[in-house]
Amino acid sequence: PGSGVDVKKFSCDRVKNEGNKFLFVGRLIGDKGVFEYLDAAVLVLKKHPEKEFLLVGEIGYNNKTALSKEQLLNYTDNYAQIRYLGNTDDIVGLLKSVDIVVLPSYREGLSKSLIEAASMSLPIITTDSPGCRDVVKNNYNGILCKIKSSESLSSAMLRMIKLSPNKRLQMGLNGRKISIENFEEKIIINHYLRVLKLIV
Repeated sequence: PGSGVDVKKFSCDRVKNEGNKFLFVGRLIGDKGVFEYLDAAVLVLKKHPEKEFLLVGEIGYNNKTALSKEQLLNYTDNYAQIRYLGNTDDIVGLLKSVDIVVLPSYREGLSKSLIEAASMSLPIITTDSPGCRDVVKNNYNGILCKIKSSESLSSAMLRMIKLSPNKRLQMGLNGRKISIENFEEKIIINHYLRVLKLIV
């Protein structure tokens, strides 16, 4: 079940969620759904030009599906609302500053970034895929969309925008509950210790 999350460090007492800032954080490669995220952002901006779409992660991975600098500039130069922030050492501060985390990954082991986002009381949009749906329950602490579909992703984003601020807050609190009950660091460490004892 992954490596767990420090729920004390990854904690945020949110009093509002206006649904204005979306965040993708992860490796900027095709398998993480970065292209779907960018294309979905463009679709949403046609209806909601006031929304922001942030992108955090290292560019230029040695991967055939990696997002290139030229491809990224094609979005950021044409849409001021799509912003690339580079890498960050302050992931907690970053998660505090946004309203919704998006990870349209094709597959995950168990997504560390989603567990951290859930622990920070953030509603999540992710794909109905292994490792993602293990963290996000549809319409409970987030919204699931189809894999490899910017249209399905944009629809999920629009649905999230239409929710009331209180509903988004409640989704975030539900995610916090999931994180504490299932992915808290001590629970995961104890799980591994029990397995090791069985082996030894």
